[in-house]
Amino acid sequence: LLHPSGLPVFAFFHSPRNQIEITDFESFKKLIKPDSPYYKLPNRDLYESLIAHEVTHAITSKLIHDSNCPRVAHEYIAAVMQMVSMNDTARQILLDEFPRSTPVELEMFNEFTFYSSPQWFVANAYRHYKQLDNGCEFLRSILSGQVHFLCDFEFE
Repeated sequence: LLHPSGLPVFAFFHSPRNQIEITDFESFKKLIKPDSPYYKLPNRDLYESLIAHEVTHAITSKLIHDSNCPRVAHEYIAAVMQMVSMNDTARQILLDEFPRSTPVELEMFNEFTFYSSPQWFVANAYRHYKQLDNGCEFLRSILSGQVHFLCDFEFE
């Protein structure tokens, strides 16, 4: 499966068509690089969590009220749902790959951190979400446009 940029990907949500494409399981296993934190996860658990990530994009793309909502807000929600969908063991394996204190500042979730290390972004979005008193309300606030992430940055 190729992203429109030409890079091989596990899965991709095409927002204009509201369509998810997912690579087949055997091809998926070959895409996981041995130096990736994802390599330590059981293949089936990772595969299913990435499906949950893309399904979240499909659901929330129609729910986010702010049409100018930065992509990182969409990715934050999908990252949280990806981690929530994992069993405790798989989730802990990924969290252990990125040991750190729980992030409290929303500013750390920006496009730079997302593109630099999507797995880091996923693990720490989950940590951030779990430390909130009411994480579900926070997700609803993102959907309603009450929570603002740093704006997208331009690539040159």
